[in-house]
Amino acid sequence: MRRLVAGQISGPRFAVDWFEARRQVLNDGERTREPFERVLLDVFYLLEDDYVIPVGLRGPGDLTDEQLTTKIRAALARLDAL
Repeated sequence: MRRLVAGQISGPRFAVDWFEARRQVLNDGERTREPFERVLLDVFYLLEDDYVIPVGLRGPGDLTDEQLTTKIRAALARLDAL
């Protein structure tokens, strides 16, 4: 998340890496507690429902990379406040 906000990776790379990392930690049995889990779920649903990885397939209602970065920045602020 921090790498996306810092401009070190693209939105599509972030989304692919996020899903891979999240799947791995869940498969490894890692569990988190509320409210940390709520933020992670919000990011998951943001990527799952509102962000299309292939730029050419994005529609008018889909998030742009800039909008994704803004929302991830807000998620990081929520995590930092915990």
